[in-house]
Amino acid sequence: MGMEWTSDLVGIKKELARRSPGGLLEAVPESEYGGLTARRLECIHRFARSNPIYHTSHRETISGVPVRVYEGDCNRYWLNSIQHDSSRAPFSPTWMASAYAMASVARSLGFLEVVDVGSGDGRIAHFARVCGMDACGIELDEMLTDLQKRIADSTGISYRTECADAAALDYGRLGLTRPAFFIGGLAQMGGSELAGAVIDGIGRVPGLLGRSCVVLAGTHSAKYAPAPPAGWGSTIRSRGMDVIRTIELPTAWTMHEPQETPYIYCRFAPT
Repeated sequence: MGMEWTSDLVGIKKELARRSPGGLLEAVPESEYGGLTARRLECIHRFARSNPIYHTSHRETISGVPVRVYEGDCNRYWLNSIQHDSSRAPFSPTWMASAYAMASVARSLGFLEVVDVGSGDGRIAHFARVCGMDACGIELDEMLTDLQKRIADSTGISYRTECADAAALDYGRLGLTRPAFFIGGLAQMGGSELAGAVIDGIGRVPGLLGRSCVVLAGTHSAKYAPAPPAGWGSTIRSRGMDVIRTIELPTAWTMHEPQETPYIYCRFAPT
């Protein structure tokens, strides 16, 4: 499936931001659209209906596309997530359709599993399962892992959930073959330390590093300009990684910003 529809999703986000003053808002097309089949769209809507962070929704036409706008509040989970001493980033979600796109890209690149580090409400792992991949969500906060299980029970889409510190996890026991690791947190807000610890953990499993992809969430903020791409340059260089794909997608934290969040897909250069 082509990913051209993600550019339209960005346009929908920008128009929604102009119309709405604030709050947690996400728009999902109502019917088959731009390569998104009705079945896949229904999986996204079902996730939203099963997720208590969304408390209401309404139909709207944005940029000529009929969508359902979901409104919510994740402050309760955000506040709980920052209480852990080893937390690198509080819970703030990417858009649901963005999470689906991210998993789709990982599958198109030939990866068989998704390991979502700092998985929050589990949306990336959830949509990896929708895309036919195995998935594991690693989340330090027990309230969020309980939320993941609640959504899984409601949707019937389950995956492995680890309530653990990803920096200390034994990745060998996950039985991974060709995984994509999604690592939450901007580079200079603890993300680089987390990514380094996870990469060290992957490296302790014989042969796994060369079969893995690491996906990093970046930013176009000017203060990250000395470390292109998107704040991750030093980590990418020091860890011997090559960038194989970058995709720009809407997230909750860029709702009222002019630029989207770049997700950088990296693999390890042959040694």
